[in-house]
Amino acid sequence: MTKASLSYESKEVRTGGSSRRFRTRPVVVLAICIAVLLSPDVIADTQVGHQEIVAQVAHAIELTVPAAYDWGVLSIGENESSLQDIIVRSTAPYDLFIRADRTRLAEYDLASGHYVSGGRELKESLQWKEASMGAYRAIDTVDSPVVVGGSPTRSDGTVISLLFRQIVDYGDQALPDGLVYRIVLTYTAMNTV
Repeated sequence: MTKASLSYESKEVRTGGSSRRFRTRPVVVLAICIAVLLSPDVIADTQVGHQEIVAQVAHAIELTVPAAYDWGVLSIGENESSLQDIIVRSTAPYDLFIRADRTRLAEYDLASGHYVSGGRELKESLQWKEASMGAYRAIDTVDSPVVVGGSPTRSDGTVISLLFRQIVDYGDQALPDGLVYRIVLTYTAMNTV
């Protein structure tokens, strides 16, 4: 074990005719200790730390389809619907499909809310197309692609406009009151990633 020894220098300071002994080393050490204790780094009780936040947006998709469409009275020849707008909102690439419960409009009883068993059907299949492109094609009972690889949308979504066509001829029969020709379409939108 070693012993540390402090030595003091003393100076004689004369003030007003009297002399006093002044020890300088302890005063200097004391002044340095006070300066260190009063420095901002020692006084501060604040520490700085960093946090990283990362996130991913969930795959989400929303589909808005038109309500029931009343085509009214179909004429002999080609009957084209008004534009039917489907709105897709998606946070990721998506596909949109269409299918029907049958391929031809069939006799439906409004009072009972059911298709008429053994009822009549229109001779021609309902046809559809995307309004901005392509030719009409017959509706099917399995999913048919409307949009493949659609881009993620903005907040207001992407509008896909469809047209439908029904060809009627004299072999198709007019129905009595309370009965209509009906078909139900199903749209399916799904994220592809």
